[in-house]
Amino acid sequence: MESHRNEQQLVLYLSVFLSLCEYLCFLNVARLRRVEPIDTVGSAPVYLKGVPMANDQTLSPSGPISIEEIVAETPLVVRRYVKWGEVDFARVAYTGKFLDWVLESAEVWFKRTMGESWAGFNAKRGVTLPAMGCSLDFHHMLRPDDEINMTVLLERIGRSSHTLKIVAHNQDGVHCFDGTLSFAAVDPATAKSVPMPDELKGRMDAYKVACESRG
Repeated sequence: MESHRNEQQLVLYLSVFLSLCEYLCFLNVARLRRVEPIDTVGSAPVYLKGVPMANDQTLSPSGPISIEEIVAETPLVVRRYVKWGEVDFARVAYTGKFLDWVLESAEVWFKRTMGESWAGFNAKRGVTLPAMGCSLDFHHMLRPDDEINMTVLLERIGRSSHTLKIVAHNQDGVHCFDGTLSFAAVDPATAKSVPMPDELKGRMDAYKVACESRG
């Protein structure tokens, strides 16, 4: 009889304990449902190329820096800074970022030379300018906050292709790396090379002459 009463008490205690757990879980779920969701997209800052970033953690001595800026026209010199997110475990610039920087400089150069972006040029003229090849040569390491001044030179102009050479120096004038990019004029319908549009070739010739005249 005593054993049976003990079993009944144990069942009662367990029932009360489980009911309490269920009630606590209900209160926790209700509390979570009242938490307002965070709009991580709408609240995120928008960083535009060439526009100083007010909350940037990488600062130049004069204050917030831009992602890229033009510091000379002939030849074109594009300046940017090495960001913390662009370095590897050795705390030097990650190899893969160098090609990004070279492409950025080439894109800025094209827009300054033609007065429109690659995408705009392709859409209006029915001619694409895909890259045919690229190369990188490294001369000196780059660290976070280092300045990169990339000079864009027009190395070669052909019937349907052209080659750019980007020569990069840091804030102390040390030669850090070289990059080359070759592009071809291609008919998107046939995927075959075509003569470069006269307007593009003429502006490239003018840029090359202007750079050579400055030595």
